[in-house]
Amino acid sequence: MHARGLTGFTQKQWLAWTSPSRFPKESVVRRGRLLNLALVGATSVSLTVGLTACSAQSLTENIVGAAVEEGKKALSDTAENLIEDLAAGTSISTDGELPAGFPVDDVPLGEGTVLGGGAGPNSSGWIVNVSLPSVESFEAASTTLTDAGYTAAGVSSDSTSAFGTFTNSTYRVVLTVTTGGDGAVTANYVVVPV
Repeated sequence: MHARGLTGFTQKQWLAWTSPSRFPKESVVRRGRLLNLALVGATSVSLTVGLTACSAQSLTENIVGAAVEEGKKALSDTAENLIEDLAAGTSISTDGELPAGFPVDDVPLGEGTVLGGGAGPNSSGWIVNVSLPSVESFEAASTTLTDAGYTAAGVSSDSTSAFGTFTNSTYRVVLTVTTGGDGAVTANYVVVPV
């Protein structure tokens, strides 16, 4: 007598019942296809139910929001890389003065108080930090540069930050405006010869 498991079959009966030799090859393939079809169907239903729970507007907002955040991150990384490249071999000061050799006549700064800056070797570039009253001051700084003959590109802003690249035949200015954790708004001008 064979012991019966939970299925009511003996081990020998179960092995005989589930043996691949019991089913023709076409039947096994058909069952595999049916199982795949069932899995695809279940996944489709789950996705449909999940996506139906989100409105088309919120899905679009999520996609657009993610794209905007990714763009802001890329622009921020570009500015940081320029600052790091320019800062190599320089000393940054916070003495409230423009760095030595800064082209004051060619690169007009917008409103605000100069906090300090730095100069690259051999006039290879400058960084100037300026305290601003608000992020909206970015627009005035942008206008000051475009009125001086600079062409704006990649300009973007939101309630806490702003970014833009301004170029003329002599200099490229990367202007970023950020709001610190303490609420202080700072403009960073990175100026390099073209």
